[in-house]
Amino acid sequence: MERRISSVTEQSQTFREEISSKVLTPAQAQQAYEEAENYLYGWNGYTKDKNRAVQLYREAATNGNVIAQYRLACCYENGDGVQQDLNSAKKWYATAAANGHSGSELKLAKLGGSSYDSKDAQDLYQRGNEYFYGWNGRAVDKEIARQLYVKAANLGHVGAHNQLAKHFS
Repeated sequence: MERRISSVTEQSQTFREEISSKVLTPAQAQQAYEEAENYLYGWNGYTKDKNRAVQLYREAATNGNVIAQYRLACCYENGDGVQQDLNSAKKWYATAAANGHSGSELKLAKLGGSSYDSKDAQDLYQRGNEYFYGWNGRAVDKEIARQLYVKAANLGHVGAHNQLAKHFS
C-alpha cells in the first residue's frame, strides 16, 4: 500500500505542476475535479484536505467543469475548505445551472438566489422569450431577446442564464 500512496503523491505533484498557471483542457479539468474529490473525501490513498479540494475544484470550475462548479458551490454553502460564503455559493450554483446542471438550479432556488420571486427579473425573462419565440404578437428579434436575457441573468434569473448558454454562447 505504501507504494500506491507514494505513486498517488507523485502523480498529484506532477499534475499540480501542470495546472499551476495555465488554462486547462477539458481532460485536465476533469482530472482536477477527480483529484479534488479524492482530497475532500480521503479516497484512493489521499489524505483528507478540504482546502486542497477547494483549490482543485476552483481550477476545474473556472475551466468549465460543470460538476466542479456545483461542488465548489457546495463547499461555499457548507464552509468545507473555505469560509462559508452564501454569495459565492449562489454565484457558482448559478454558473453551473447556466451550464445545464439541474441540481444547481434547485440549490440556487433553496438559497434564494433564483430570481423567480423577483418580478423585474421574471418580467425581463418573459419579454426575452416573447422576442426570442415571437410570442404575444412580437416580431422575432434574437438580439433584443439576448439583451433582455442578459439583464434578467444579471439579476440572477436562472432561466435567463440557461437561455444565454443554450442559444448565445
